[in-house]
Amino acid sequence: MQIPDAAQAEEILREAGTLNAGPWIAHSRHVAEAAQRIAAHLDPMDSEAAYVLGLLHDVGRREGVTGMRHVLDGYRYLSTRGYDDAARISMTHSFPNRDSREIFGERDFGLWTTAISLDC
Repeated sequence: MQIPDAAQAEEILREAGTLNAGPWIAHSRHVAEAAQRIAAHLDPMDSEAAYVLGLLHDVGRREGVTGMRHVLDGYRYLSTRGYDDAARISMTHSFPNRDSREIFGERDFGLWTTAISLDC
């Protein structure tokens, strides 16, 4: 799998937080911890990979307050570093049902799940 290890992912998130501090950093940590715990109970999932992918899913927010463009920013950032699998997660995490209407108001599942994640 083309992802950084946990220490590298922590450093990527730390650097991103210096570029654009905000509640998205804590949200990313909560997602990472939840993904790791869930993966630990599901064979054959890799709990460390789940942690790393959860940690980096919103890394595009390093570019500032850009709305949904963060998925593309994260994809570009991670793919230029050779982390293609992490880049794919960054790009696709906002489309759980593969339907772009979800982020444009017709179906607001994305905002609902984000609100729940922030309350972790």
